[in-house]
Amino acid sequence: MSPPLVDRAARRARVGVALLFLNNGALLASILPCNAEITTALGLEATFHGLSIAAFPVGAILVGLTAAVFARRFGSEHRQSTRRRTVGAPR
Repeated sequence: MSPPLVDRAARRARVGVALLFLNNGALLASILPCNAEITTALGLEATFHGLSIAAFPVGAILVGLTAAVFARRFGSEHRQSTRRRTVGAPR
């Protein structure tokens, strides 16, 4: 018996979610080496420092969930061109 086939939309959704988590992990991993410097520069106590680290994935998931809403409302091309302008990524 062969396994059930997964339709293309479900496969694309899974890839999108995987890329979202990969992106969030890469961003957090790039900040962590400078962790002590950031804490000292901002004058954070240990409690607030821990809360700021814990808030990063929560905020990333919330922003990731709103991406579909904005893509439906404004279209994905509009969102990409806005990202290119704000981030400065070349076309």
